[in-house]
Formats: sequence, C-alpha cells, structure tokens
Amino acid sequence: NTPTIPTNNNQLTNGAGYITSSGTANQSNMVTGSAFATTGSPSSVLEYQQASSITDTKLAPSGDWHNSIRMGHGNPYSYYSNTIAIRMTGSGLGDLYTQTISNNNAQGWNKHWHNNNDGSGSGLDADLLDGNHASAFALLGGTDHLRSIPNRWFATADADNNIDYYQHNYAKAHLGNTYKYTTSRPTLTSDSNYWVGSLGWGNIDLNTIMSYGSGFWDSWGTPANRPSTYSTHWNGFNSMHYTNGASYMHGMQMAMGAGNPSYTYLRGWWANGGSGYSWQRIWTDGNDGSGSGLDADTVDGIQASGFVNQNGTYTLASGYSVAQGDWGLRNTTPSGWIQLGPANTSHAHIYTDRSNFYFNVNTLYALGNLMWTSANDGAGSGLDADTVDGIQASSFLRSDADDTVTAGTTYTFPASDSPAIISTRGNGGASLYVGGWSGGTNSNNIHRISSSSNLHIDSAANGNLYLNYYRGGTTYIGGSNVAWHAGNDGSGSGVD
Repeated sequence: NTPTIPTNNNQLTNGAGYITSSGTANQSNMVTGSAFATTGSPSSVLEYQQASSITDTKLAPSGDWHNSIRMGHGNPYSYYSNTIAIRMTGSGLGDLYTQTISNNNAQGWNKHWHNNNDGSGSGLDADLLDGNHASAFALLGGTDHLRSIPNRWFATADADNNIDYYQHNYAKAHLGNTYKYTTSRPTLTSDSNYWVGSLGWGNIDLNTIMSYGSGFWDSWGTPANRPSTYSTHWNGFNSMHYTNGASYMHGMQMAMGAGNPSYTYLRGWWANGGSGYSWQRIWTDGNDGSGSGLDADTVDGIQASGFVNQNGTYTLASGYSVAQGDWGLRNTTPSGWIQLGPANTSHAHIYTDRSNFYFNVNTLYALGNLMWTSANDGAGSGLDADTVDGIQASSFLRSDADDTVTAGTTYTFPASDSPAIISTRGNGGASLYVGGWSGGTNSNNIHRISSSSNLHIDSAANGNLYLNYYRGGTTYIGGSNVAWHAGNDGSGSGVD
C-alpha cells in the first residue's frame, strides 16, 4: 500500500496531522496541541511538535523551543519510539538531539556533534583522537604520589611527535643532575625544610658521596674520611668527570665544617683505586695568622731565608751570625759577640766577650737624662755627683758660704816646709799661712802661722805683731802667767 503524500504543508509543520503507513490518519487521531501527547497517543504514526517550557524529558531535551519529530510503535510515550529534536532557541542553537524510548524506558537524549559544536567543552566523548584510542595517551588527574620517586618522566625525544618516557635516573642525567644518586630527600623525610636539593642523608662516608657524582651534598654523624675532627657535620659539593664505585674517581670535592668558613677543605681524586689526594685546608683572613699552620712562600715578598729562625742560628755572611743566646739575642762578628736581652725579671742586660764598650757618639741619655763621660763632665757640665772620691759633699768645707767644722776633726799637714793652709784676703795682698816655713817671709805676707815642734807667730818683714783683745781683760801665757805690755805694766802690775 502506497501512502498518500500530503499536499498541505501544515500537516507536517504545525503539528496538525498524522501520516500513517496505510494513508492519511483520521481527524480524530490528529494531535492538535503544541506538545506531544503523553496518553492516548496514536500508535505507529509520525508526529511533529513545536513547543517550549517542557519539563518532561521524554518529550524534549530541555525547556527551550525545539522542532521535534516522534516516530512511534504502539504508544510512543509509554512503549517504543524514537524522537528527533532540533533546538530553535537558547544556547546551542541548531543542535540536534535524539532519544529512544524502549518498553517505556527513556534512554536519555543524545547530542549529535558537528563542526559547529564540537571541541573544548562540548562533552564529545570520541572513540579515537587522531586515530588513537585513549589508552595511547597519558591521562590528566592521576594519583598525587607526593614523596614517591617518579619511575618515568615524559617528553618528546624524536621527530615522530610521540610522547616518550625516561626512567628516573636517565631523566636526571638529561637535566644535568647526577645519574648515580638514586634517592631523594622527599623519600627520606616528610619535613619539607630538608628538601634543599642535597645529596646524602645522615652518616655517609665522604668517599661514597664523592662517588655519587657532581652536586651539592650533606653528611653528618661523624662521617668517615671527613677533613678533620673539628665538626661531625659537613657540607660541600663535588665536581666530577667520572666515577665508578667509591675508589675509581676523577674530580674534586670541597667540604666545610658546620658552616664555618675557617674550616673549609679541598681534595682531588684522579686515579683508579687508592685514596686520592689528601684534604688541604683553604686559608682565608678568618683562619690565618699565629697558630694557623699556614706555610706561606713569602712574607711581604720576602723568603724565609731572609728572616732569623727563632730555633736556630741565622748566618748573614762569613763570620757573621744572629742566634739565640743564653737569655737573649746574640750577634756575632769575626771580632766577638754582644748579647742583648733581659737575663732576669728585674733588668735588661747587655753582655759581650770584649773588654770594653765603645759608643760612637759623645752624648748619651737614659730616660731623657744626660749621661756623663770624660768628654762632657767637669766645670759647667751640670754633673751633680753623689760623692767625690767616695766622700759625700757634707765632708767638705764650703768656699762660697759659711760652714762649720765638726768638733774634734783632725787635719794632718804634709811633712814638708810648704804651708798646709793659705788664706788670702779677698782684695789680695796679705795672706795667712798655716804650717810650713817657706813662702812666708816676703813683704806681701802680713801674717804667718807655722809649726815645727814649736808654735811660731811671725809677722812679715819689717812688720809688727799685735795681740788685741777688744773686750778688755788680761792676756795669759803658759797658763796663769800674765803677759805684760804697755797697757798693764807699771805700779801694782806685779811685773818683776
């Protein structure tokens, strides 16, 4: 049976009619509303609707306006049907949706993709992508492995544009890190403050650390082969050319003890086996100086041969030397030696094997005070000696001031005729001689007193002798014998 093709377009465009497999449907079976019927729908017919604000998902994919065609078998709503809906309004204008109801079970609306609605955010779940299944791709959103060491690193290694992978150690080597170190800080501790990029953890032999290859390292707990016993914690770095085990290495290693730059050491290794070169301390302005052990080539550009060795003799030239003596510095020449220094805690000393000291200057000072010699003593020198020939100044009579002779002082004159004491008047002329005989008879001498077992009072030639006693009284001679003179002779004087 051939169906009659409708000539009225409204039969297909305005939801006003049906077409059945056997011809035009009766008017009583036509759908006259805007939406498909949910009950009493005609069986096995082709339906059309245009409607909006439909919330029943058996009838439309959303509440937007849709042009829909439903093809049923039995009751299309509650038994079997397929519906095609094209969106007229809202987002996704022109998108095509289909849904199958099977034995009253709606299978859900399926969106059909085209070149205007595919792509990012479309929800399209394709079977293939550029001919490859999803299994050919790495999936985003895998498990966060946190501290686990990755066993694969992904990258493109050739021109085929495939994403290739590398094992962990190979990936590190390509990134410029060492292949030899197979662990990492995140796998050793959960404290991220230690995730600083260092090789080693805990007590690791520094030879073993050197075998790890190039990189910064950390070892503590008194590690073996450390540079010194200064510290139990050492940090440093390796710069390696080649390593094969802990004794076949080519490169260098630097270490610092507990972060102190004064304890920085360097060593190298360039051999198959053995122990490499010994640690050598690096000198800085923080650890040089006295007691440092620094053996410099020169001091201020001068070789050690240019200095005196305190533990031995320094030879200057033939016959000349400077050496440590008994208690000071001994300077020796072909003519003898002189030794300088304090021999005890009280004084500084100058010793020599020569019989004399010779100073080639005339004026010497001690603590700013002039020292006298035979070249600068004498009159006007200012020398204030403590004694003269061992005699204190108090033992001498002053000639420029009044002075007193100590009672009982004895003066011994020379055994000759020369006077012992000569006293001359300030205006010259007459003198008084005491002791001796000579020189007293000339006319220039007014008085002379000499003694030669006898006491003599002599006047000068042609002179007179006066005995004056201005306070009055009697002059006695030989004890109680009155000396008679013109002033006391005469009557009653007793002169016989």
